[in-house]
Amino acid sequence: MGIAEDLSGLMDIQDDFLTFDGVPGRLDLKEQAVKALQRRASGLEGMERWDRARVDWERLAGLHWSQAQGKVKEEATRSAGRCRSMVTSAAGKGIIDDASRSSVPTPKSRPRPPLPSRASAGPSKPSEAARRLKAADAAQEAEDNERIQLKDSVDARIQAWKGGKETNVRALIASLETVLWPELGWAKVGMHELVTPSQVKIRYTKAIAKVHPDKLKTGNTTLEQRMLANGVFAGLNEAWGAFKQ
Repeated sequence: MGIAEDLSGLMDIQDDFLTFDGVPGRLDLKEQAVKALQRRASGLEGMERWDRARVDWERLAGLHWSQAQGKVKEEATRSAGRCRSMVTSAAGKGIIDDASRSSVPTPKSRPRPPLPSRASAGPSKPSEAARRLKAADAAQEAEDNERIQLKDSVDARIQAWKGGKETNVRALIASLETVLWPELGWAKVGMHELVTPSQVKIRYTKAIAKVHPDKLKTGNTTLEQRMLANGVFAGLNEAWGAFKQ
């Protein structure tokens, strides 16, 4: 089975989640559905199936629930426009997408002499690009499943760290060692080091630099550590906003 069929098979399952917009109990799975639709649209683009890719991108661009906003919506809008341009260009050159080929009459052609048989030739192997796409899709799906399994424990640790002091940036900075992992190299900060606003700003800046998403990659952290860092990053930013008011 080819990569397009693999992606379509995945979407046969995920499409159900997209159609139940707003139904309680299904929102946790919508993010996976959006990612699956993104991967299928990208895969179709990679195989130059512009019209089918356009349909998926336009579908993503038209979603209204919160998880489909921001970068996803912008990327989908941009990609849909790109696919429309490619469809128009392909039509001008006489190239027809597989999805629309059946609706265009096939012109009669002169019979061609049969090609010599190649009995020794085996089945065609998938292209390197298709193999890479399939491997990336499998890795992303595995990460999504692991993220779901870790979500409750990570949320509990973040809540234990910031519970009751969500807007107290001094207290949050002074207790960072309780939620961050030792390998990150964060040194405990005492409340006596957070007296003046300038002291708070210096410590806040150092903490944000430690947990910034751009600094934490798959090569130097685990998925659980990155999820914790994202929660700390968001909590510190929220408290810093309250501190500046």
